[in-house]
Amino acid sequence: MEPVTSQDQTFGRFGKHILIGALISGVASGIPLLNILNCCFCLLNMAGIVLALSMYLKSAPGDSVSMGEAAGFGAAAGAGAGVIAGVLGLITSRMMASLLTSVLSNAPAQMKSQLAASSAMGVIIIPVDAVLYAAFGALGGILGMALFFKDRKRA
Repeated sequence: MEPVTSQDQTFGRFGKHILIGALISGVASGIPLLNILNCCFCLLNMAGIVLALSMYLKSAPGDSVSMGEAAGFGAAAGAGAGVIAGVLGLITSRMMASLLTSVLSNAPAQMKSQLAASSAMGVIIIPVDAVLYAAFGALGGILGMALFFKDRKRA
């Protein structure tokens, strides 16, 4: 039996849920200590994307999603999550650097310059995070469809 599909077959139908996935994944990945879970194949990123994909499928009960659409969904949400996580990481590192600078006011100048350099490195990391999170997001979308939503997969 062929699954009933939504009237809107454009990729734009995922827009709201891509943003939700990016927010869930990005904020969870930006929390210090919790972000350690991303060391295991970007686990927080993929979990947020599978959650957002699940939310989309519940909101559109008659729609089916192809593996390519799931990969695109995951890649778009993952790129957004990478930017959010990178910005949150930058804010956290700047706060820690200013805290350390104030606590270590008698520290050598070289130490202070290293703290400033580490904050600058945070800016460079944001596009790298976006690309890595997009790649693992695409993987999360594909795995989510293959493992959890087989019945909603379109050929």
